[in-house]
Amino acid sequence: VSEEDLHMTYLPGFKRCVQAGTYSFMCSYNSINGIPACANEKILNDVLRKDWKFKGYVVSDEGAIEYLVTAHKYVTTMVDAAAAAVRAGCNLELSYNLVQPAYLSIVDAVKQGKLNESLVRERVKPLFYTRMRLGQFDPPENNPYSKLNSSVVETPEHQAKAVEVAAKSFVLLKNVNNTLPLEQAKYKHVAVIGPMADEYDQIFGNLPPIQDRSFTKTPLQGLQELFKYLHFNRVCKAKTKCVSYNATLARETIKNKQLIIAVFGTGQLVEKEANDRHDTNLPGKQRELLQDIMDNKGSAKLILVLMNAGPLNVTFADDSSKVDAILECFFPGQATGEAIKKVLTNEGGMWSPAGRLPNTWYKYADQIPSMVNYSMQGRTYRYLRSDPLYPFGYGLSYSTFVYSSLKLESRAVQAMQNLSVTIAVQNTGLVDSDEVPWVWRVAVNNQTRRSESPPTFSPPSLQ
Repeated sequence: VSEEDLHMTYLPGFKRCVQAGTYSFMCSYNSINGIPACANEKILNDVLRKDWKFKGYVVSDEGAIEYLVTAHKYVTTMVDAAAAAVRAGCNLELSYNLVQPAYLSIVDAVKQGKLNESLVRERVKPLFYTRMRLGQFDPPENNPYSKLNSSVVETPEHQAKAVEVAAKSFVLLKNVNNTLPLEQAKYKHVAVIGPMADEYDQIFGNLPPIQDRSFTKTPLQGLQELFKYLHFNRVCKAKTKCVSYNATLARETIKNKQLIIAVFGTGQLVEKEANDRHDTNLPGKQRELLQDIMDNKGSAKLILVLMNAGPLNVTFADDSSKVDAILECFFPGQATGEAIKKVLTNEGGMWSPAGRLPNTWYKYADQIPSMVNYSMQGRTYRYLRSDPLYPFGYGLSYSTFVYSSLKLESRAVQAMQNLSVTIAVQNTGLVDSDEVPWVWRVAVNNQTRRSESPPTFSPPSLQ
């Protein structure tokens, strides 16, 4: 990774966390330019502590210290692994519940002259400071955390918050002729189809809590509360992997319907920790199934609901007049069905989507550089030299907005200097809605690089 890419792209998000008051970081499994992250003095000490003035503690990812010996072959003994990690700035080891984790070799490292005892003491200080802040050395009656028990879990307030958080994460990607929000009365015969429609275990992100299923609604369960005559069948084999699908049953499911809600995506079967996707395509035969639905839907309105983590290749659906709306829902967790129901209908006039994409969705596979090339050239909305399908920050609304009265604190911006900007935002539509303003221009080496901008507002370039 080049120094420019490191400081312009890879590190700024972490720096923001420090500025926001984060007190703990985890060093990762990977190497950075040949040096494992948990033994990387440049990252953990020079950048994090010296440059950013971080005062908290660093904990290793599980087993990452042992991996200095077993996987990276960076050192040959656990004494050397402990010494390298402590010197670099890793305060705390998270091991695989080993009887003899690497950090139990710290004393030997000091005795062998590979670690300075005063440095070890410095590394321990933020750990005990954190324990003190958590009240671990206080009498239980003085610690507010000791008064919490299982009765505070899944209160009505918590359930309502789960619905709100899920709904606010949704991103409206396409909405032809204001198909959404749906008018319930217009649709008596409705079909729900797709491998994410009623799979409880696939609507959560990776490493979800083990919880009482009664608090969770799948998309199908939420939509069943809207439409009396709702037809659903499972047509994919192997759930979201969709290694094959029953075309006859799929066509029977959508036959003579006024509205089809297709719920597609990935789930943990396709993408999670240690389970990487090979490409951005819909998994298995999902694309073929969706195309089959598009070709046989008749006059029905077709709403595509997506549930996934990383971007998906849905250019064909975005381009097609047969798909009336696309709603990206990610993995909404327990509130999935309830949140989808409220957003699709804008229940009570209070659920207009306002989410923005947190990443760039490419239009074609050949726009994506090789995974083993860590240069930012040709990547993301900042460095892509062709048009993406959806740029970072993209998101539609049920309403319309006008931006005006842009005022800059200064027309000239010096290096390392912040710039304050004020702007007026007016809802010019007929629907109450949140709106998330965003900045999409950045100056790099005195040249402005711009992503695709919202249609109603184009500020002056800042140099």
